[in-house]
Amino acid sequence: MQNKKYFISSVFLLMSVIFLSTSCKKGIDATFTKDFSNVAFTIPATTQSGTINSSGVNVSTGISKYASDNGFSLSNLKSAKIKTCTLTINDTSATPITFDVIDYITAQVGSTGLSTVDIATKNPITHNAATTLTLDLNSTDVAPYIKADNFTYQVTGHTNAPVPHNVPMTAHITFEITASVIK
Repeated sequence: MQNKKYFISSVFLLMSVIFLSTSCKKGIDATFTKDFSNVAFTIPATTQSGTINSSGVNVSTGISKYASDNGFSLSNLKSAKIKTCTLTINDTSATPITFDVIDYITAQVGSTGLSTVDIATKNPITHNAATTLTLDLNSTDVAPYIKADNFTYQVTGHTNAPVPHNVPMTAHITFEITASVIK
């Protein structure tokens, strides 16, 4: 009788362990994309060729809601890389500026408490009358910037001629986010 009790207890314990181990939620890595379109900024007018710097534009990440909608928490966000970064000149003046006057350009992100980092560049820019330019990406992990409530986006570069008026531009940036989701 005593052996039967131990046997039943052992079977019950084994079944409990199997049930608990199969019913526990497990995290798996998943990849998501988060787009920021129409990030508007301005290249200021210059009187001579040389360095250009846009003022930083504040971009709200909306990452908390995005994470919730996609089944992960910010603490489980493992990495964020730039997947695409495209710039468009929106100059409607009588003498519109194109990328023809820009020798090179670098896109940067920053955030409160974090240093500004380069995320993409085009150097050299092939001189043509294009108004849209896709930048070459670097492999910087920008997870701390995407986890923030907002980040600052700006560009720096160099012109080969004066920029006679402020030039409005927009950026389209796509982040590739890897996070552990509970399944």
